[in-house]
Amino acid sequence: MPDGRGGPEFNAWTDEGFGELKLDMPVEKVEEILGGGFLRGDEFEQAATGDWVRRMLWDEKGIDVWVGSLEQGGPKIVRSITIKEPCDFKTVQGLGIGSPMEQVKEVYGQWEDVEDGRREMPEDFVVGSIYGGLIFSFQDGKVSEMFLGAAAE
Repeated sequence: MPDGRGGPEFNAWTDEGFGELKLDMPVEKVEEILGGGFLRGDEFEQAATGDWVRRMLWDEKGIDVWVGSLEQGGPKIVRSITIKEPCDFKTVQGLGIGSPMEQVKEVYGQWEDVEDGRREMPEDFVVGSIYGGLIFSFQDGKVSEMFLGAAAE
């Protein structure tokens, strides 16, 4: 199945996003896109990576973004994005909250992580890798949440 990028190669980290939100985007761009009204968590050092991370939550929009940098107080970039209702952002391939599971499998099936993904997250559909990919969660056969980033270190 062609992926719209000229071939079967697909890297969820660089090729995917939700609406205008992408991984490695500067935090200032995220705030420009989503606006104010978010909760900002305290910055802390993440033990697994050594990065200095902070959570930014737009709960009323259904958007949860983790940002990080290599040094404390340094310029932050997006490390992961989670969306749920009422967010209406779509993936690059046009899927969003409420999309049927069958459509997810049809569109992303060739990039499913059938090894680590099925073992570590059997209820979810992992595209790419749990170490850097797109993860679909379902309720009643429809997408209830989407995560982009590294779910495991």
